[in-house]
Amino acid sequence: MIIATDSPYPVKPALGEPCNGCGYCCHEIVCEVGLIVNPGDQAPCSLMVFDENRVWCGAVLMEKTSGLPRLAAEALGIGRGCDSDPH
Repeated sequence: MIIATDSPYPVKPALGEPCNGCGYCCHEIVCEVGLIVNPGDQAPCSLMVFDENRVWCGAVLMEKTSGLPRLAAEALGIGRGCDSDPH
């Protein structure tokens, strides 16, 4: 994925650095959570939620706003750092 310098979204952080909402991972693959919610979905993931300056996972937002257990967030490793390696 090539990110334009005038993109409103942050540049992908280095592997292991904190997530900044660049959307790279969701643009490149549909993770297990995305495939459970939308079987057969293809990249870019249809659960991506865009706001003015970042990308969010729609499944994680649903958990957060509804008070559900953080199952999707845990499965995705939210808070553990970027795990998308473009190489």
